[in-house]
Amino acid sequence: PDGEKANGGDELSISYREEDAWSAAANDDEKAGETVAETAAQVLPKTVKSLLKLTVVPFHRQVFDSTMPNAAGSDSAAAAAAAAAVEYSSFSALNESDERNSREILAFLADNYNFDLTSFSGAEYSYWKARPGGRALSLIGDIAKPIGDLIGKLGKKKGGAADGADDAASAAPSEEASRKQNVVRTKAGSFTVEFISPASDRQIQRASPSPKTVLIEETPELYDAVVKPHIEAIVAGGSLSWVKNVVDGTKEAERLIFADNGFIVNIDTKWRSHPDPSTTPREEWLHHSSTADLYCLGIFKADDVACMRDLREEHVPTLKSMVNEGISAIERTYGIPRDQIRCYCHYQPQFMHFHVHYTRLENEIGCQVERGHLISDIIQNLEMDPEYYSKRTITYKLRVTDELYRKFDDYQQQQQGGDESDAGL
Repeated sequence: PDGEKANGGDELSISYREEDAWSAAANDDEKAGETVAETAAQVLPKTVKSLLKLTVVPFHRQVFDSTMPNAAGSDSAAAAAAAAAVEYSSFSALNESDERNSREILAFLADNYNFDLTSFSGAEYSYWKARPGGRALSLIGDIAKPIGDLIGKLGKKKGGAADGADDAASAAPSEEASRKQNVVRTKAGSFTVEFISPASDRQIQRASPSPKTVLIEETPELYDAVVKPHIEAIVAGGSLSWVKNVVDGTKEAERLIFADNGFIVNIDTKWRSHPDPSTTPREEWLHHSSTADLYCLGIFKADDVACMRDLREEHVPTLKSMVNEGISAIERTYGIPRDQIRCYCHYQPQFMHFHVHYTRLENEIGCQVERGHLISDIIQNLEMDPEYYSKRTITYKLRVTDELYRKFDDYQQQQQGGDESDAGL
């Protein structure tokens, strides 16, 4: 959702409501690599919003197109017959925003994948492996209930049963349809899935396409008037409980790389190619082929530092440890030379609890000049001026669909209205 995905694909956002309100939107991402399909669902009547993020590699795009010939645009009689047997859209057709595409891509997931829970971070974050199969969940208490409800409703909207394998079999598909579905299941491969429930409006907004982005020049005055209250509202909203769970070790302990009194380092969930931390011995992580995709997260233990603006001279020792000890721990664990590892933060960040990112130099995702800030530079700035980040103007990119952008716009209109009133007086 924050643009830190691998390159190349489309970003898809599909919304679901129980009263049959469906929408889908897709836009081309200019980067190259994986495709991340991101599904925002709102389940009524409890009005609990959820976010389902599916990592789809380019291979899956080919599978969608090759096994769903009708949407791929084929005119052959055989293709038309196959499309009639398996009523799913091609991946390329998802660029059109309509109800049919939304129904069919979600029904495809419900009909053709089992969902196995692999990790649970806190009250709202869970991680899954979607395997070819269909309509099965690995239940652990109530953790799987939201995703189970969603998948179940999707199956019912499609016209089939959704309560288990027996119900699915009772639909009695034709022999040809069954054969085609088996082909899809054989070819489709597995997805990694991140499920957030409940999801905040901000999380869903960040996962959705935006018509454009703009550069914001945030002065200290603008920060105090608009951004700081915005951050305080996010923190007060309780959406950061998962951070506390990770920092204190009650969740994601299997992902922990390093910890001291000031911060922790763990494996970021964006590092999709990392061997399963729960089942793979740590000695096998050393020089593993996935280290090319290094992506670790360093999180402040102090909960009074939301973002780079809050950093002061007193935080320099912890920042230095994040650079020195944090990178050393990664070097020991994975065998990556420290001169190949960057340590930086984002402004604006994805979540409002200060954290840094560790990536390899060849991985430039999230390192845009209008977003990334090297921690070594931040340390030097604070050593020159302890109040540096309370004084400077910070320029960054912001989506026009972001709630913060709307608040900027409202503030500017208020200021202009006040100027006009003063002129009238």
